[in-house]
Amino acid sequence: MAIGDLIIGRIGTPRTLRFVGTSRPSATRPVALEPIFSEVPIDEYEEIEPQHKYRWLPWPGAAASSQQQRKRRSHSLIDVVRTYTNRLTYGLANGSETIEVPYNHIICQSSKGGIFDPDANPSIESDIESRLAMECKGLYDVNVGIHVACQVSDRLANQDVEMFLGPGIFVPQRDEQPVGWLRFYPDRENPARYNEPSFEYGQRAALYRRQTGLSFSIDHAVTPATLPFNTQNDGRATHFNLTSLPPGRATAGHWANLQSGGKSRTRPILSAQPSPAPGVDQSWRVDFISENRPPARLDLCLDRRPSRLWRHPPAGNPFEILEIRLDLQDIGDQTSRLWVDLDAGGMLIGSAFSQPASSICWEAGAISIYDWSKYRFDERSGRGLVAQESSRDFIRLVRHDRKPLGYLSLPATEMSVLFFEEFWLHDAYHLDWLDFSGGIEFADGKKVGLAAAFANAGDTDRWASSRSIGREVGRVASRTLWQIGPLVVAAMEG
Repeated sequence: MAIGDLIIGRIGTPRTLRFVGTSRPSATRPVALEPIFSEVPIDEYEEIEPQHKYRWLPWPGAAASSQQQRKRRSHSLIDVVRTYTNRLTYGLANGSETIEVPYNHIICQSSKGGIFDPDANPSIESDIESRLAMECKGLYDVNVGIHVACQVSDRLANQDVEMFLGPGIFVPQRDEQPVGWLRFYPDRENPARYNEPSFEYGQRAALYRRQTGLSFSIDHAVTPATLPFNTQNDGRATHFNLTSLPPGRATAGHWANLQSGGKSRTRPILSAQPSPAPGVDQSWRVDFISENRPPARLDLCLDRRPSRLWRHPPAGNPFEILEIRLDLQDIGDQTSRLWVDLDAGGMLIGSAFSQPASSICWEAGAISIYDWSKYRFDERSGRGLVAQESSRDFIRLVRHDRKPLGYLSLPATEMSVLFFEEFWLHDAYHLDWLDFSGGIEFADGKKVGLAAAFANAGDTDRWASSRSIGREVGRVASRTLWQIGPLVVAAMEG
């Protein structure tokens, strides 16, 4: 997360916005410019009006005022994206700036054979993404990119179309596998029986590597992702929004907010409860107060893999992460800046769902601490790292109180260590979560996460010798230091 460049706060509405319309195929205009969608999002109880308090996004090629534009009966996809925006906050050297930007993830739906059917129009998704990149150039969060999914819905008639956007909308790659999960247990005492949110065409909706929110309901007409609650409640009356916590508020056992919305007085009641298992990051009790049934349970796992970052010593072969150690010549001799992100407890960030409390920044051998709760550099911050060694080519960082930065569970059999984000392609010990623990900026301005930096690193003799792990885990003496990528670990005593 780069100070002055990385967007850290999200202030927009947690609601998913749903727009409906009727397609009017045109041989002269791109689909993204066709005025086919409703002017305001469809909500069962109220119309949601856009509120522009920061930077109003300009209309493409429009001479008319924004007020005149909003009097039109229908909007194009581009119009909707520019009107209903997200609010993002940049951390500056001393303070912050909030701006309006378009949502990065959009889901469009039509009937089979309709304009958003990818089988009938194989290039529809890339065409819309290209048009958005052109019409909204310079307005998107470049750290996220533009992602459009076009889907077929059996609910829609011939020319009917729908579009969903908002912080709870996430578009995974077609072949992408979830890194974590959200599970509903109708019987909270029976862990073998559960449901997970999914899209209408069957792909799971949570939890993906870069996902920071999810809106779901029990009706695809309300949200693209649904989760069967086996409830008697009106499905259109209740929706749920899972969002990450603001900077500095995430702690072990409390990583996300889960809120239910809708006007139904019989909707399920959610309440946080202790985690039922080590691999569960957060848990909620679900009470159906209007129905004669026992409480259910919702569990959130941010990372289901054994190679995840653990907040407490895991079972198996637990190792403490004691240092961040980087020889910059291993990852490129043009490194100009490096940063490491920590949560409120002083541990590394290991998920896109976690926003940092502080960042430790290295530049030309000098170390500084950025406090995200104050949006400024603060050398007095007690949540940071201290430099054991720091030069223009080498850096060693440890916690100020010498406690672990987190824990790993190392494999008992030999495995390759991989850092690239397509973890589902290979069976290996994946440390791609390091992309959320910090990053590197090169002299040409390019920024990459810590994992990407090692994934792209040349195979120097010293680093190549440590690209596999597990063969000697059982024989490592406690407190013996061992380096895995940028992490210096030690086997725990006992």
